[in-house]
Amino acid sequence: MKKIILISALMLIASGTFALQTIEQKTPISQVVIYNDRVEITRMHKTGYQPGEYQLKMTDLPSSLDENSVRTSGSGTAEVKINGVKIETVYLDTTTNQKYKALEDSVEQLKEQQKIYDDRYGLLQKEADYLEKIKNASTALPSGRESEKPRSTTVSEWTGLYNFYDAKFEAINKEQRSIEKNKKALQARLNALQSRLHKISAGANLTKKNVSVSFTVKKEGSLALALSYMMMGASWHPQYDIRVSPENKEVEFTYYGVIYQNTGEDWKNVKITLSTAQPSISGSMPALKPWYVDVYQQYYQKGQAPQRAKQILSVGKEMQQVQSPIFDEATSPSRGVIGNTAGIVTSDVEFTGTSYVYLTPGENNIPSDGEPHKIPIAFETLKADFEYSSAPRLKQYAYLQGKVKNTTEYPFIAGDINVFFGNNFVGTSAINTVIPSEKFDVSLGIDEGIKITRQKVRDLVENGKRIKRTYGYKVTVKNLKKTKEILTVNEQYPVSRNDKIKVKLVSPKFDDEKLEYGIKEKANGIIEWKMELGPQEKKEMELEYILEYPGGVSVTGL
Repeated sequence: MKKIILISALMLIASGTFALQTIEQKTPISQVVIYNDRVEITRMHKTGYQPGEYQLKMTDLPSSLDENSVRTSGSGTAEVKINGVKIETVYLDTTTNQKYKALEDSVEQLKEQQKIYDDRYGLLQKEADYLEKIKNASTALPSGRESEKPRSTTVSEWTGLYNFYDAKFEAINKEQRSIEKNKKALQARLNALQSRLHKISAGANLTKKNVSVSFTVKKEGSLALALSYMMMGASWHPQYDIRVSPENKEVEFTYYGVIYQNTGEDWKNVKITLSTAQPSISGSMPALKPWYVDVYQQYYQKGQAPQRAKQILSVGKEMQQVQSPIFDEATSPSRGVIGNTAGIVTSDVEFTGTSYVYLTPGENNIPSDGEPHKIPIAFETLKADFEYSSAPRLKQYAYLQGKVKNTTEYPFIAGDINVFFGNNFVGTSAINTVIPSEKFDVSLGIDEGIKITRQKVRDLVENGKRIKRTYGYKVTVKNLKKTKEILTVNEQYPVSRNDKIKVKLVSPKFDDEKLEYGIKEKANGIIEWKMELGPQEKKEMELEYILEYPGGVSVTGL
């Protein structure tokens, strides 16, 4: 008998046929590639293998994974042939679902606490009712003795009774208010837990996916088997920090990726890649089809005519729905996520020919909480030109504007910018997509180092058949800084929209349009005064104009 078994084993080895070995395990996430509306998740199984037939069953995978996107690949010293991939859906029982049971236990604990609050509140109310009866009894004679003269009570006795009741009622009311507040908070927690229980019991988390990979190991060695798939529930968008240093004519530019993920699974110690590709948009150009127009033909049987308007309205609504743009909330910029540049390790950036891929450094942890999580992509020092501008008729401040050039090899995608002047947070701005070598403008807030005032110096009225009004203003600018600065002041005078009203500009006089600096007239009564201001230098401009119109005419807009 032993000889027969030995001969059979030798025959199996000689023919290269092995018994199938099944390995079942939960495989950790090793890497994610995040797009603007979805994520590609990669799980890695690493171990050594002897020659044979194997089936690796990766269990407890999310039910929402896209089965059509499942891919496998292997690497290592072992010689391996992948034979096939099988995907199955596993239905879980709520009684064995640990998450469901933990939620149920939490709900029961909260309900028990709710009963304790209710019991205590009821006892306090009974105590208050009892005190009320005692108080009423202390000021009235017992039944049957109403005709008797009541015992006289001193002021100190009345005061003592009042203080006693006041203190007791205040203590009861205070505790009841505290119970009501605690019950409200408890109810909010209870509602949240019950909502999560409902989602699980409705089937949202009662199914999982198992993926089985069958493969043959022809030569022993190590094997790293990767399983990747796409799923919704994750997104990212860019956000930037700009730190301004006008003295050096440069800005510190930090590029962040703000990540959201609600896939139902926390990402722990995973490599994160951010991609600008849009897998939701087909890579194939859509083909044009014939576009026909024709004369509307009215077809209906007797008694159907009243429906025509309704039918046309219905078609119109359908067309309107098709033409309406669709916006994804996940792509809207996040607010309030502000960081600093200390100790930043930046990403490697790759251009794939159609999109950019940012390989973030190290490993990261992103919980499945739907909250924004920020990781650095790049840190650059960019050259910038700074100028000041002002509209003193509206606000007597100098606003710093930066024109920054993208000197990197990758684009800055449209997003929000947190602006810092030195270490002070100035505010939030935004940029559109900026390609390499392109310049973009950034509003950098108010700079008190440029002082601007606007004073009314003339307001004269000459009455008669025609009313003549003269207005005069003096605009004064002073550079309090130690460096030369460029400032553009925008002023204006009114423009008439009626032939009865005449407007004449008296001053200033305009300079040649070809000059870089000076006072120039723009459209619609706008005056642009561009200048260089040396350290501590002061300049003035007078604006004077005359309005003339018939007496009895009311002028609006002044």
